[in-house]
Amino acid sequence: AAAAENPWPMVGANPQRTSWTPEEVRGQLKPLWYKPFEPYISQKVQIIAAGNTLYVSTAGGLYALDATSGAEKWVYPTALPLGHSPTVTNGVVYVGGFDRRLHAINAATGAGLWTFEADAGFETNPLVVGDKVYLGNRDGYFYAVYAEGSPNAGQLAWKYQTGGPVLFSAAYSDGVVFFASNDSHAYALDAQTGALVWKSAKLPGAGFRSFWPVVYRNRVIFAGSNNYRFGIEPGPGKGLAALETEEIYPNRQSDPKGTLIGPLGTEAGDWAQGTPTIDATRASNYLTQKPWRRTYWVLDRFTGQEREIAPILWTGNDGAGNRYPPIVGVDDVLYQQNNYMSDPYIPGGQISGWKIGTPYISVVSSDWGAIDEPHAYSAGGNLIYWNLCCDRQAGAFDITIPNTKFADRYNAGIRPPTGGGGGPDREWSYFSYNLDSILPGYNTAYYNPDTKFTTPYASFGGPNGVYGFHADTNPPIPYNGMVYMHRGNSVIAFSPAATTPVALPPAQTVAPPQTAIPALGLAHWQTELAAQIQKMLDAGHLRPGYNSHGIFDLRGRSTCGDEMVDYWHNSAETIVILLEALPYLTPTMQQQVKTYVQNEFNNYPPYRYNHIGWRDGAAREVFDLPDDVQSDLTNHPPQQKNYTFKNNDGWGRNPYAFYALWKYAEVFGGAQAIFDAA
Repeated sequence: AAAAENPWPMVGANPQRTSWTPEEVRGQLKPLWYKPFEPYISQKVQIIAAGNTLYVSTAGGLYALDATSGAEKWVYPTALPLGHSPTVTNGVVYVGGFDRRLHAINAATGAGLWTFEADAGFETNPLVVGDKVYLGNRDGYFYAVYAEGSPNAGQLAWKYQTGGPVLFSAAYSDGVVFFASNDSHAYALDAQTGALVWKSAKLPGAGFRSFWPVVYRNRVIFAGSNNYRFGIEPGPGKGLAALETEEIYPNRQSDPKGTLIGPLGTEAGDWAQGTPTIDATRASNYLTQKPWRRTYWVLDRFTGQEREIAPILWTGNDGAGNRYPPIVGVDDVLYQQNNYMSDPYIPGGQISGWKIGTPYISVVSSDWGAIDEPHAYSAGGNLIYWNLCCDRQAGAFDITIPNTKFADRYNAGIRPPTGGGGGPDREWSYFSYNLDSILPGYNTAYYNPDTKFTTPYASFGGPNGVYGFHADTNPPIPYNGMVYMHRGNSVIAFSPAATTPVALPPAQTVAPPQTAIPALGLAHWQTELAAQIQKMLDAGHLRPGYNSHGIFDLRGRSTCGDEMVDYWHNSAETIVILLEALPYLTPTMQQQVKTYVQNEFNNYPPYRYNHIGWRDGAAREVFDLPDDVQSDLTNHPPQQKNYTFKNNDGWGRNPYAFYALWKYAEVFGGAQAIFDAA
């Protein structure tokens, strides 16, 4: 049985991260058992399955469950959250954590074997190939560590420094590891030596986090993010989804809901003969004309140069991280969530195939999915399994059987042409907006005040301090005749033979060993502080930090004030922080910082400007702004009035500014004149 199993030993199932295994679990699956967890399971975490064991990363450590019964086998507790899913190979589990450690653990017993320490937290899934473990770190380095079984197990083999935190897990092929850094570049490194093979051009968007590249034939695919703010300046004041809706579907108010992005046909491809296809030339042309809006890049595996422009439009939460990466089906076709059906407000689509090098996409699901509702998906045998955010829906379909039902409905004038399924032996729904009634109490640890899992979209606070589940999500995992997923902080097993689901005892938090996490030391932080301040001195005046929080951009500003949205929007922030840093700097840098602070105070006095504006100054963020945002900066000079907390006592208008004036006067004098000016 062990030899015949089809494990899911790492994120994406294999080093190429194609998310495919031979495991196929057909039919109308129902929950067999579910196990709530007390420690928080990050929404991006995948369940890892091997050796009849499920491995689950949590904020309290690593849990091992019996894959058949759901019973706990062991717990490896940690003092800080684990950063991503583990990887299991050769009887060892590797997992990184926010404690700055890569942990090697005995897969059978849960006993720790060794740890490797870096300068910051690990937030990526370890990639294990040969005698090395590869993973990126928040400190900006990509690490190769000798694996268990090597004479140098747990020791550094090599590391490579990038220009930003590495939160994107790596893929591997033919002796090369591929990943992206939050310096907006993709990298390819020699797996043995760490030598640079290539570094891509700077890619648009707001960085790479949560997910991974996918190696496909002679290409490597990077699914990224977008860099638009929601409802506030600078820029067009709309998220990317709204902007694309206006340009891709200009007749959406008059066209019937579900009108396709292009002509429907049956373009021949690697997919099943007769599969409905759409000519998405409109999307390809749009992304050619506005390359800063691309969120999906096809790079040559050997050179890092861009190969094709994919007709893949943005899907996902505005401002809430990365789009989910593609998978590779049994037919060797790339599949990913896509946007191909119009709507007056929010267009739809589902998972679609792409005939690489052409504008043709395939329609493989009969479901409608709003483009702002992220899907996660995996493949097993002839099937694709999928989850919809917010615990709303899950299902599967067979890509080897053409979805003729969709074409029949569309050609018959039915709009939208969804529903009806693709036939009883082709497409299945595991649950649909009823998971809380099927599995009573499955989400009790996942605070939601009105007990309805679709609203509100964000829950502030609660037992786990969880802030909603509408961005990252995780796919169903097919393994040993069942399908596993975690929803609402529970691990759920779906089976063709399920009857009444069994509620298992919750997985409790286990106290970690009283082993202190080694401090990096004052000298380390003084060096880091000086390096960051030197960047400020070199750049001169800096504008605020441009960033998006999604829908919260608009709500946070109008309700809570600019300080909840625009980082460093007030010169008071810069003045206070730099003055607090003075005692830890060298005498030479102290004088440079004092001069810098005086310039900020004189040019942008906190008693005059509540917001330094976007017109002047160097960028704080490493990400390139979209062209239509960059061109709008000049229209936003310093402001003397801003949004703030709702009160009329005068003091509430800007209390932090008065604090900054006091701290400034302590160092430079002139308190009375400053107070009078204020």
